[in-house]
Amino acid sequence: MNDNGDDPKYLAYALGELGESESAQVEAELADNPELRVLVDQCRKTGKLIERGLAEEVEMTLTDKQHETLEREIEQSGQGGSVKWQGRPLVTLAAAAAIIICVGAAILHMRGKDDGQEGAVPTPENTVAISEAPEQGPPAVDNEPEPEEVAERPMLAVRGTRLSLDLPAPQFTGTPKTIKSANLVASSRHKNYIAPVIMIPKGAKNLAISKPTTASDSMPIIGELSFLSDGDKEGTDGSFVELGPGRQYIQVDLAESSELHAIALWHYHSEGRVYHDVVVQVSDDPDFVTSEVVFNNDHDNSSGLGMGKDKEYIETNKGILFGCKGAKGRYIRFYSNGSTSSEMNHYIEAEVYGVKAGEKTEEEEKTEGEARLELELPKPICCG
Repeated sequence: MNDNGDDPKYLAYALGELGESESAQVEAELADNPELRVLVDQCRKTGKLIERGLAEEVEMTLTDKQHETLEREIEQSGQGGSVKWQGRPLVTLAAAAAIIICVGAAILHMRGKDDGQEGAVPTPENTVAISEAPEQGPPAVDNEPEPEEVAERPMLAVRGTRLSLDLPAPQFTGTPKTIKSANLVASSRHKNYIAPVIMIPKGAKNLAISKPTTASDSMPIIGELSFLSDGDKEGTDGSFVELGPGRQYIQVDLAESSELHAIALWHYHSEGRVYHDVVVQVSDDPDFVTSEVVFNNDHDNSSGLGMGKDKEYIETNKGILFGCKGAKGRYIRFYSNGSTSSEMNHYIEAEVYGVKAGEKTEEEEKTEGEARLELELPKPICCG
C-alpha cells in the first residue's frame, strides 16, 4: 500500500474523480484501513452536502485550477513530516476535508445572499439519509399528462432503536462490470454503499414475513410469488421470482393497516445490475386507486407513475433500504421496469418494518405505565 500521505488520489476518489481501475485499487487499500475509510467517507459526505447546496447551478466536478489548488494545499498540509496511513493520524486527508468544507461553506454562503437567505448552508434537517441526495428529473415529454406532485411527508421524530438488517451473503466477487444509466447514484459502487441510519420504534418488526402476495403477472416465468415474503433473501436459484418484461409489480398484503417506518428490498444480486423505474406505493386499497409513494426512481416518468426524485442503484447483497416516514397502509406494491441486464423483472425479498395501526409500541406502553407525579401545592400567601 502506498504510504505517501501527500497522494491526492484518496481525495479524488472521494469526489468520484478517479477512473474504474484506479478506483478499484483505492478500494482495495480502504478495505485494509478502517481509519482511512472513515476519513474518505467524511470527504464524500461533505462533497455531497456541497453538491446539494449548489443544486443544478454548479456541476460537482473539479476544474484544473481547483485540482492545482487542492494539491498545493495538500502538499502544504503534509509539511513537517511524513504521514503514514497505518496507526497514525491521517492529517493530509483531514486537511483536504477541511478545505472542502471551507470552500463549500463560502460558496453556499454567497448563494444564500443571492437568494435572500443569509448563510443558507444545508443542515441535517434538510438533507437525506440515502447515500446521495435526490435530484429533480427532466420535464415530462410533450403530449404526456403532467404527473401529480406527491406532497413531501415530514419526517417523524421516532424514539426507538436503529434498524439493523440481517444481510445475505454476497453472490458475486471481483471487479464489477461497467454499468451506465442516466439516473444512477454516483456512490452506488459495490463496496461503497452505506445503508442509511433509520430509527424505528421499539417493538416494530417485519410485518411482511409470510404474508400473501399477488402480482401484475399472475404466472411467473421462474419461481413463486410467495418468495417475496418467505424470509429467504440469499439470491440463489430457487429464492427469486421472475416476472415478464416491461412494467410489472408484485404486491404484499399485511393483513391490516399499519404504520410503516422502513422497507428493505432485494431484486436480484447474483450479478451487478440496475433495475429501472423502481416505485414503491402504500395503500389501504388493494386496487391502489389512492396510494402514497414512499420510493420512486423513475426520473423521466417512463412507467407513467409520476416522476421520482430517488436514484437508481446497483443491486448487491445489501439491497436498498429507505424510510417510509410513518406512511399508513395495508398493501405494499413494488414496481420495476426491466433492468440493465434484461427486460425481465426479478424479486427476491421485501421486508416491511412497522407497527400495526392502533398497536402501542414499547415506548408508548412504557410511557403510559409511568405514574404521573402530582404535587399538593400550598395556598398562595402573597397578593398584589
